[in-house]
Amino acid sequence: MSGPTIFLRHLAFDGPDKVSAQVSFSQGLNVICGASDTGKSFVAESMDFMLGGKDRPADIPERVGYDMVSLTLEALREQKTYLLQRATAGGDFRRIEKSDPGSASVVLQAQHQQGRTDTLSAWLLNMLDLAGRRIRKNAGGDQRSLSFRDLARLVILQQGEISSKTSPYLTGQHVSKTAEVSALKLILTGVDDSAVVRARPQADTDTSAAKVEVLEGVIEQLREDISETSATESELREQQEKLQATMALANATLRQAQLQLDARMQERRATYHTLQQISGRREEINNLLARFELLQKHYNVDLDRLAAIAEVGKFISHLPEGPCPLCGAASEHQHGASDCDGNVAAVATAAEAEQAKVRHLLVELAVTVRDLGEEEASLSGRSIDLTKQARLQDREIGEILSPTVGDLRDEYSTFAEKAADIRRQLSMFERIADLEKQKVKLQKAPEAEPSKSAVANDLSKSVTNDLALAVERILAAWNFPGATRVTFDESSADFICDGKPRGSFGAGFRAIISAAASVGLLEYCLENGRPHPGFLVLESPLLAYWKPESSADNLKGSDLKDRFYEYLNTQHKNNQIIVIENEHPPATLSLGDRLTVFTRNPLEGRFGFFPVGV
Repeated sequence: MSGPTIFLRHLAFDGPDKVSAQVSFSQGLNVICGASDTGKSFVAESMDFMLGGKDRPADIPERVGYDMVSLTLEALREQKTYLLQRATAGGDFRRIEKSDPGSASVVLQAQHQQGRTDTLSAWLLNMLDLAGRRIRKNAGGDQRSLSFRDLARLVILQQGEISSKTSPYLTGQHVSKTAEVSALKLILTGVDDSAVVRARPQADTDTSAAKVEVLEGVIEQLREDISETSATESELREQQEKLQATMALANATLRQAQLQLDARMQERRATYHTLQQISGRREEINNLLARFELLQKHYNVDLDRLAAIAEVGKFISHLPEGPCPLCGAASEHQHGASDCDGNVAAVATAAEAEQAKVRHLLVELAVTVRDLGEEEASLSGRSIDLTKQARLQDREIGEILSPTVGDLRDEYSTFAEKAADIRRQLSMFERIADLEKQKVKLQKAPEAEPSKSAVANDLSKSVTNDLALAVERILAAWNFPGATRVTFDESSADFICDGKPRGSFGAGFRAIISAAASVGLLEYCLENGRPHPGFLVLESPLLAYWKPESSADNLKGSDLKDRFYEYLNTQHKNNQIIVIENEHPPATLSLGDRLTVFTRNPLEGRFGFFPVGV
């Protein structure tokens, strides 16, 4: 079994005067979970962006002010750690070797280009021993060089992709299916298509008429999609302009509300800090009063003792000289002078002087006790006032400001989703215009003769059978209903579970099978020494647990979720699998710092990917 090649270690966003937003990953199973709209999907989008994706991370309010994305990669075979940096606006990458601080940074082009070694794609493919490999791009045998983007969709499955009816190995684009299947074959077999001879010596399989037909089909599908919106291009652009103005106003309102919330939270922190100081001082005063009470008792005992000495001394000094009342000794045979110099009166006087000193100390002690009592009473009153103030601040933050900020975030997110939808619709108009130009160009070109030598896809059935068995074994381990028999359908490059195509299941079940397909591909490659990065990113694989399409697509109450996490945690300790989900993993699963929870609560834990209010 070959080992993994690449681990993702650290994703971070930074900007001037901004607190770094970051999340770290370890070897084995990593889980990011929590409430919606906290940045979980943003993490998957950002990782794809940092692995050469063209789509920039979503334009969310929290991202404002952050202009740099960084991704730390560990190259396991080289035993080196690299930092990739890229502007949030896109563009090329800067690579820094962290394991060698003295090395100079290197610029890597974002766009893959055949024959170039200074691109991100070439660098990543070189780690996998796949640099320079060739894949087919059409049935005629035309080829292009393999790009890391051909592999990225196999290791990063975002939510929309994991539950799609299209194969988890394909994008669903007709024009790119040949290249995608060719890339899958390369991963499964280790053999590329460099030996394929272009099958057009006399006749061209991809004739102009055939291309025009494909373009017309794509154009027709795009027009059908546009017809569902019933909006013209000019109407969409007008909506876009209005929405941009609305979003700018909403963003300003949100920022103002966030600043107000931050100010109140700062005031509340100051209130609690003062309460803590007061509590400490009151405890100190009470300890002193207890000690002073004991000292007062000692002073009183001293006074009683000194009073007794003074009284006895006065009594003895007035006694006449005579025989000792105890032993009868005459005065000339007594030894009082050897013990006290014979000056009993002086001893009594000294005792009286000591009494005066102790009484003075008692007066000073009483003053100190009085002052401390007054200070404690003052602090007690202030503590009551501050406690009331803290409760009012808690109520204002929890019931007014925090919900207001949450509502404004939801409102802005709604606007952002609408803006993204408008951009998507406008892109379809632009795509149609571009395809129409290609169509006109092809219609003017001379048509070639039909070809009878199209190159077939030679993906071995024995290989796909082994892959299907791996997926079947995984689904069975997860206790997936209907995992008795799993087969691979060559025409769709997808799986059939107990005679039912994956695309015929509900979205939740499709997501689980897609996750199994990705894990199965990882296991097959590593067990058979095939090239695979060794990491997976799965977003919302357990969709059936929290967002079922129907009662039949609902796994609540089953143990699939427990088995899913337990399998990944125990079977992939040496690989890296990052699961992004809404629901928490089972409480029995011990992940430690491999579990990241986004709470969407500014008062509890980690709010989301970005820090709140900074």
